[in-house]
Amino acid sequence: MCRNSFSGNIPRSLFALPSLLELRLSYNQFNGTFQLDNFQSLPNLTFLSLSGNSLLVDVGNVNSISYGGLTLKELGLASCNLSSFPDFIKHLDLEELGLANNSIAGEVPSWDWGKRLWYLDLSFNLLTNLQKPYHIPASLRYLRLASNQLKGELQMSIPLQSELSKLFLANNTFSGSIPISLCNATHLDFLDMSRNKLSGSIPPCLLENISVLDLSRNNISGSIPLRSLENISVLDLSQNNISGNIPDTFSMVCELGYLDLNNNALEGKIPKSIGSCMWLQYMNVGNNMINDTFPCMLSPGLIALVLHSNRFHGDLRCHGNWPSLKVLDVSSNHFSGSLESMDFSSWTAMVLPSGGDFGGTFGGKLDVALIIKGKMLEFHKIWSDFSTIDLSSNSFYGKIPNAIGDLNYLHQINFSHNALNGSIPKSFGRLSNLESLDLSVNQLAGRIPEELGGLTFL
Repeated sequence: MCRNSFSGNIPRSLFALPSLLELRLSYNQFNGTFQLDNFQSLPNLTFLSLSGNSLLVDVGNVNSISYGGLTLKELGLASCNLSSFPDFIKHLDLEELGLANNSIAGEVPSWDWGKRLWYLDLSFNLLTNLQKPYHIPASLRYLRLASNQLKGELQMSIPLQSELSKLFLANNTFSGSIPISLCNATHLDFLDMSRNKLSGSIPPCLLENISVLDLSRNNISGSIPLRSLENISVLDLSQNNISGNIPDTFSMVCELGYLDLNNNALEGKIPKSIGSCMWLQYMNVGNNMINDTFPCMLSPGLIALVLHSNRFHGDLRCHGNWPSLKVLDVSSNHFSGSLESMDFSSWTAMVLPSGGDFGGTFGGKLDVALIIKGKMLEFHKIWSDFSTIDLSSNSFYGKIPNAIGDLNYLHQINFSHNALNGSIPKSFGRLSNLESLDLSVNQLAGRIPEELGGLTFL
């Protein structure tokens, strides 16, 4: 019965079914107050989920010894207006527990981890610490503690032979270094520790099996470990203090699809081996000190490329093309050359939408940082009908090509602070989705085309 539009109170007749094994009522529109005491009349119940409704769940007589006879293995009470951990949980041997999106404050009790737990989601609460001593069971595969108020030095007592594969600790105030014990989780393939206060270096072992690594917005310093980036599909080390070169160690079977190294102290060149990453869709190396020419070797499936505020130079001519490209930001570099030498007509994704959204490609979690109308903004998705080109603050010269007027799905053009001359093309009048146009600080002449007056979104 989950994920429908049932509303009103949960019918009491459900609790006159003593043989009931599973009760799934999550993500409906049930409301009112629900007494958890009700399910004591269901001794065979193994799965209960009330998550995602408009219920006020009352835990009732939480100390009742009768809870000890329950066979409940899976409990989902996300978004149920809870202010504390239901004490009866300590009498259960749960395998799944979901208490996200409540107002539970204080510490995570040590009994909450259980012995056979494989799924625990306590995200989006008001938790401040983990009661000690606590023992993370080796059976735990999915742990989500993101978006709480957890603080202090991060100490994760990951046991040997741990089955942990997904770990979410983002949006807290953990400090100290990344614990080496994480290396015990040999099945770990998704790690999000962004938006904390972590420092130190990255343990090289973390790059062995992980497919998604997000350590952004911490204070991690040092260089990127020199090892083959073979299994990683998402790598986000943005907004740290990482220095040195990007290792030229991308594997011939590279599965990287998302690379964000924005806002560090990286130097050198874009490694040639990244050309093996044929799945690469998003690359952001903005705000570094990279000194290189335009990376023409990048995947033809590229959707977003951000190179702004580096030391890139030369022109943008490449033998290949990017039919899926929707976002290009090369602003504030030392690029030069004539725009008329660029094959804008090959960027077909800016002419016709491709369907879906970028961001959903990687589970909808990852942020895409872009400069829009002079401000740095973060997007969780790039919709199929959104495109932007930012070539500002370089040394491009010559006329603006008429072919840009064919890019119907452009929302932003910024060609400012270059040496462009000639007139503004009348073809710009066909850019019906254009919201922002900046051609300032160039050498343009002639009339402003009347056709721009028809751009109602501008």
